Amino acid sequence: MHPSIQPGTVAAFAIGDVLCPHAGEVMQHAGPELRVRGRVLYFSDGGTARDHFAIVEVDGIHTPLIVPVANLQVERHAETDRHASAVEAAARLRPEHEAASN
Repeated sequence: MHPSIQPGTVAAFAIGDVLCPHAGEVMQHAGPELRVRGRVLYFSDGGTARDHFAIVEVDGIHTPLIVPVANLQVERHAETDRHASAVEAAARLRPEHEAASN
């Protein structure tokens, strides 16, 4: 057993790593609370509502998924966080008069 993994530890894994039951059976038993994340490819209108649906690509699911935009929760990615932190740090290092002119 890995020393940092104890009973009660929350861990991520791919459905393909599940040994029992088979991945297809796991998906048959997945409930509506199962959360996945993916990349928005584009939007689609819903009747008169413009851009009401998002077409989302999810790693491991071999077809795009259509999700109401209102149901999406935006996640900040580590790369975005690192970039934002670097920009904020650079802004703090600039003299005030230089920062005010930008």
